[in-house]
Amino acid sequence: MWEASVKAMQPRNIGLISTEVMAPKYMKSGFPIHAFDILSLCYIRHKEPAKGFHQDDPDLVLQTVDDSLQADVFQYQNSVVAMPECEFKNVFLKVSSQVTAAVNDGTVVGYGAIQKSGDDWRIAPLHSESKSAAKFLLHSLLSIVQKGSKVILHVLGSNRDFIHKVAKGNGLTLQSEITFKRLQSKRNVDLDIHKIFAVWNLDSIFPPNC
Repeated sequence: MWEASVKAMQPRNIGLISTEVMAPKYMKSGFPIHAFDILSLCYIRHKEPAKGFHQDDPDLVLQTVDDSLQADVFQYQNSVVAMPECEFKNVFLKVSSQVTAAVNDGTVVGYGAIQKSGDDWRIAPLHSESKSAAKFLLHSLLSIVQKGSKVILHVLGSNRDFIHKVAKGNGLTLQSEITFKRLQSKRNVDLDIHKIFAVWNLDSIFPPNC
């Protein structure tokens, strides 16, 4: 059944998320391209958030995403990963406890969102033009996480060490880490992965349809 399904879908470029163990088998059966790793990181806050923060770039300011900034943030989202406006509004803005944008001289250069999930938290997405802006955003989002709470991030492998360093500096301890492989059947995805610091879910870099 698996071989028949792969054969039927051959004209298309198919993406697949696999565990590390299964990836070699999938790569032999029609998914030869390893696009990137996605790591599911689970942290727990072991001490209260830091009161102050040294901002590396003095030109950056953080702004809460409201109606006046929504269009600019949506435009920035599409410059990194394209998505319909309904998904942006329904998935990110309506379910998020906080959505913050990094702004430089009136231009949005990154944004991030944090959602409450039971007693825990999830940061998704987190896109940024630079690591300094991503660090600023991540610090702001983590500041609302209480001591003892867990924080989950799905991050691309290329930014794993950076995310881990910032989280550790904000009083979080890594509790678990699982690596998944993003495989492609025909061509690699055309993305600037260095701007994508946290993704919506493991299945895709895109959020679900609205």
